[in-house]
Amino acid sequence: MGMSVLGGEDHLDPTAHWAERELANMGLRAKVSYASGNLGASLLYNAFATFALTFYVDKKYIGLDGVLYGMAIAIYGVWNAINDPLFGVLSDRTRTRWGRRRPYIFIGAIFLFVTYLLVWTPPVTGLPLAEPFNVPIFIYFLLTIIAFDGFYTLVSVPYVSMFPELYESPKDRSQVQLFRQLFAALGLILAFTMPMMIETLSRTMTVYDAYKYVGLALGVVGSVPFIISVIWNKERKELSLETNPSLGPTLKTTLGNRTFLIFAVAYLMIQYAFLWMQSMLEFFSTNILGIGKGDVTILLLAMFVSALPFLAVWAAAYRKYGTRKCFIATMSVFAISLQPFLFVSGLTQVLPIMFVAGVGLSGYMMLPEVMVSEIIDEDEVKSGIRREGVYFGMNGFLGRFGFVLSGLTAAFFFGLTGYQGGTPPTPEVSLIFRLAMTTIPLMAMGLALVCLKYYPLHGERLDAVRKAMDKMHMEKAERLEAAPKEEKL
Repeated sequence: MGMSVLGGEDHLDPTAHWAERELANMGLRAKVSYASGNLGASLLYNAFATFALTFYVDKKYIGLDGVLYGMAIAIYGVWNAINDPLFGVLSDRTRTRWGRRRPYIFIGAIFLFVTYLLVWTPPVTGLPLAEPFNVPIFIYFLLTIIAFDGFYTLVSVPYVSMFPELYESPKDRSQVQLFRQLFAALGLILAFTMPMMIETLSRTMTVYDAYKYVGLALGVVGSVPFIISVIWNKERKELSLETNPSLGPTLKTTLGNRTFLIFAVAYLMIQYAFLWMQSMLEFFSTNILGIGKGDVTILLLAMFVSALPFLAVWAAAYRKYGTRKCFIATMSVFAISLQPFLFVSGLTQVLPIMFVAGVGLSGYMMLPEVMVSEIIDEDEVKSGIRREGVYFGMNGFLGRFGFVLSGLTAAFFFGLTGYQGGTPPTPEVSLIFRLAMTTIPLMAMGLALVCLKYYPLHGERLDAVRKAMDKMHMEKAERLEAAPKEEKL
């Protein structure tokens, strides 16, 4: 959408009009405000993924049976996967005067806050559950995480779908993605202070009240940035001139895209590796490695202190070497970094592991969405239709099965050992969980690297896509200039 659509400069040459499109979207204020939404996405997602297991399973807190927890996460993972493409297609096909994505982000953020708070306020008081196999708490946990994830997806998929539409060049994408991941890192830091906040508040109130107030605070801090992200950014109307197909044909086309499928399988394995490590880290550290709950925050902060400077490194490497090579490098670093978990114990021995893992984590934060954006660009060149929502949604659909795999894996190991935490483990139990923390990410990353070896969208092919897309967008901008007024609304 050019300036003439906003009013007052219809005499501009269409080529110049396209080249200076949506200057408001390209300014530093707009870029930073858009990027700030990633603080909310990171904070809410990671606080839940990292600390829900300990809160619900550990006998020091609720003490729900680990198998029930794993089952709930697996079911949630299926819903998590299904709702991504549904809401992605919905936002692609929506047309309002405020844009395709912005209404969902603005309104959905309010309900996101409410459902997130419910996750941390289960109907229990006083002591842990007398009977761990508690079906009502299992149902409550399952329903609240389903509701939370529904609104999280309704907000986050339209939010990330705006990224490749607003920013097309490698320079702009790497800059905005760097901003986004800096906000994500801030969100992660806030998320990973949760154990410290819980421990502090628990000195003056019950642990259940502590989780309630921390959940309230994180919910507010996580929801507001989504609203800020759309205040100074407007969607480009020339990219929604064509009507997107309905759900069935859209999914068929997307799943027929070989480039996307190769990436999606690799991303599923990468998600599985990171989610498994993330969800187990607090439980593993406090029960197997003998690290205090408050010190878990130190471990997590160490990983992200290490990750922060490497965000800029991966952004520069992406512009020079491309996403494929950088992704292979960063995933290799992460998988190798976890192997010392097989024999280390204590805070001082684990800290170096977390610093090295942060190098791999930074690439995981920086590269996947840029890679999906390039796939979307190629799809538009082939089809003439811009479908950010369905591609990010389908990527979520396939990648979110990492939650299913992580949940089933947790259920398997808790069922195999019968260990619920809260007491010193036997040597056999300790060895099993150590093997789980090292070999599962290593195998998952190995499968991901095999997929990335055959990923085709790089080098000359990617350069050709960018040139063709630039030409296509110039033509679409000219069509919008000549379109009837009602089509510009």
